[in-house]
Amino acid sequence: MKTRNFALIVAGLGATVCGLGVFIGYTLFSSSVAESPEQSNTRQATVASASVTPAPTPTAAPEPARITASTKIIYEYYYQGDDRLETSAEDPPYFLLNLTEDKLQEQFFEWKIMEFTSARVVLRKTIPGSSAKNYILGVKDEYIAVFSTSGAGKVTLEEMTEMPIYALSTEEQKRLMEGIKVEGEDKLAKVLEDYGS
Repeated sequence: MKTRNFALIVAGLGATVCGLGVFIGYTLFSSSVAESPEQSNTRQATVASASVTPAPTPTAAPEPARITASTKIIYEYYYQGDDRLETSAEDPPYFLLNLTEDKLQEQFFEWKIMEFTSARVVLRKTIPGSSAKNYILGVKDEYIAVFSTSGAGKVTLEEMTEMPIYALSTEEQKRLMEGIKVEGEDKLAKVLEDYGS
């Protein structure tokens, strides 16, 4: 009987130790797995922030270049006849101020825009003829005058001669008043020599 009681005590003690072990194991396991509400929210926020990519910030398109008062306008005249390029630089006239490249092209449709920045604009016009300077002999203040013409058709007084037109025939005076076109300096010198003799 002593042995039986001893066996029951050992069995009871074993069951208690075993139950206690199960209880302690369950408690330790559940505490490591279970999260507090704060821990759960922190973990969800971390996961959410890692998976959401912020939208890219849109970049504004750069402002187009415009003609300002300090912009240099370079006019290029390309003469196909003798493959020659003549240039002249000017300040922009008031009506070109603040224009963009597209708006400038609308106004200068016969020109090709070679360069367009706020500092410098290069316009090129192709002319089928040669680059020999063209002149017009005419009359100013009753004297023979020499005018030059540019590729753009601009007429400029080049020289006033000391040859009065009243010394010429009526027909020659009429021709001079209408304007006599002369191409090149050699021909101009020859014509002036003829009038002077």
